[in-house]
Amino acid sequence: MSVQRPLPTTTPDRCRTTVTSSPTRDVAHVDVYRSTGERIGRANSICLDHTSQRPAWVGVTTGLFATHQSFIPLTDAAIAPDRITVVFSKEHIRDSPTVEPVDARLTPRDERSLNAHYGLGGRR
Repeated sequence: MSVQRPLPTTTPDRCRTTVTSSPTRDVAHVDVYRSTGERIGRANSICLDHTSQRPAWVGVTTGLFATHQSFIPLTDAAIAPDRITVVFSKEHIRDSPTVEPVDARLTPRDERSLNAHYGLGGRR
């Protein structure tokens, strides 16, 4: 039986492709699911909070041919050794703004856009 751990809710500022701190060091290539059990896609990157270096966003490969990347906040998410479970619907994630990290970082503009899309303005 795997224990799911809630992830912190902090403002993301830096995007990295791997995470070295426990318990998230191995999540960069696990499947991401909605809390209803629906598979969303495969994690391909973890974005860390600049200050705490804790996970704040997960980059997920989605789409019919796995060619689209979406960023999903780890707010209210749970992580297990074999999956990340998020609270947002597949449709909501699919409609998220397209962002391209610059120098392995989410820009402040991208963060604002993603926060607005996911309704996280005052929660972080």
